[in-house]
Amino acid sequence: MTAGAVIVVALMAWPVPYRISCRVVIEPMQRRFVVAPHQSLIETSFVQPGDTVRVGQTLARMDGREVRWELAGLEADRRQAQQQRDSSLARGDLSKSELARLEVEQLDAKVELLRRRESLLELKAPLDGLVLSGSIDKLSSAPVETGHVLFEIAPLDQLRVEVAAPAADYRHIAVGDSVELRFDGRLSEPVSGTLSRIRPRSEIRDSSDVFVAEVELPNPNEALRPGQRGSAVVFGPRHPLAWNLFHKAFDRVRQWLPW
Repeated sequence: MTAGAVIVVALMAWPVPYRISCRVVIEPMQRRFVVAPHQSLIETSFVQPGDTVRVGQTLARMDGREVRWELAGLEADRRQAQQQRDSSLARGDLSKSELARLEVEQLDAKVELLRRRESLLELKAPLDGLVLSGSIDKLSSAPVETGHVLFEIAPLDQLRVEVAAPAADYRHIAVGDSVELRFDGRLSEPVSGTLSRIRPRSEIRDSSDVFVAEVELPNPNEALRPGQRGSAVVFGPRHPLAWNLFHKAFDRVRQWLPW
């Protein structure tokens, strides 16, 4: 019995890493949003969520009839103003010629603006990546406002894993700690990483108060996708096994002590 007690005490005093269980979610390292450059109608869409796109690839086309009609009207007004300027100048009427010249300049500015809008009728991919959202089949022939988000695109070669550490364990994690990640659907394939950043403010996730730490994870074969969830174990500092097992219970008891 004495030998057994000695063994138990020795085991309880043995230093082991403090293991912190967390929930995780995968997010892209960067994402870009493609928005409607001006108020118009969606003519057609060429991609759907889940499609891989290349930079410069056409994602959708906006209806340009209104722009072209307005542009044709402005160009006609511009020609008329130029003719009036030239005829006034030929008659020696400098005041009318100057007014016509100013009108031509104003029309030139409006024409340039409309040509700029016309060049933006085709929405292009700003970078290589995966279309995360942006199915606009239901928006075909529907009006969209300026700034309306039409597509969300993110590259997949490098991902960010958000590790939600319980607030009670915040003081036990640090940048550089090792992490073992397991993702839903791939539980038998653990992935190792290290904490690269810890956000300074707590957040509420799944009704729990957590601090979010980040793990940068390479994804060369694009097997992982944004939105995937899973679990993680963060290996914190070494403490005696007894501390790892009982420190939370001791903290709860200490809260009720009068001293």
